[in-house]
Amino acid sequence: MGGERYYTYVRGNTRFFVLDSNYFDPAQRSWIEGALKAATEDWKICYFHHPLYSDGRRHGSEVELRVQREPLLVKYGVQVVFSGHDHIYERIKPQQGIQYFVSGAAGQLRKGDVSPSAMTAAYFDQDRSFMLVEIAEQNLFFEAISRTGKTVDSGVTAMRFVVRDLRTFLDRSAPELCQTSQCCPITYGDPPAEASRSPPSQAAGRHQSTSAAAAQGCGVTAYTRQVSASTRHHSGRRLRSVAPIPGYLPA
Repeated sequence: MGGERYYTYVRGNTRFFVLDSNYFDPAQRSWIEGALKAATEDWKICYFHHPLYSDGRRHGSEVELRVQREPLLVKYGVQVVFSGHDHIYERIKPQQGIQYFVSGAAGQLRKGDVSPSAMTAAYFDQDRSFMLVEIAEQNLFFEAISRTGKTVDSGVTAMRFVVRDLRTFLDRSAPELCQTSQCCPITYGDPPAEASRSPPSQAAGRHQSTSAAAAQGCGVTAYTRQVSASTRHHSGRRLRSVAPIPGYLPA
């Protein structure tokens, strides 16, 4: 677009990032990190030619490119990535929270080229195909359609959030979480004693129930508990991570 090798644009609540996968030089790396970091839209979607994951026999996964690019996509909350290169259709099982698609069979087919693996969610390599994608608020609906009009794959991907500042996020998002336009009281603190003494699965279930009840009562309770090995600082305290709020992931 405009002679640029890589660029970004917005449609509705979605920001698209178009990247050059032929030459991922330091200038492009610096640009994409800055653009991803600055993006405020609900959805972040990237597309570029060479797939980070693919079960196509002719080309397959671009592992070197994955090592260079994927850490940035994960860090800044990209939800979906589209690629081509292999002349097939394939949907990859989510990798580190990102949904990957290979859609390279619209103009040319490499019939029978998919060698399914453990990461394959769905594929089609018997005819040319294309994709239809629609975003409706927090859901992305996708459909892969063959040359003859047959739907060969379809589904929905829910929005993935990355939360880096819990207090700011809750202050801004609590009204949305409890479906009211009024501000909700927010309580910060440690999990109830019984939750910390319970097995992880029971503690998590009890916390989620507490969160749901709080949201219904126009209040959100933010507890902290150990859910990952990495530590981070928040509000002057050293935390392991934040307990999950449905639909939202801690950074």
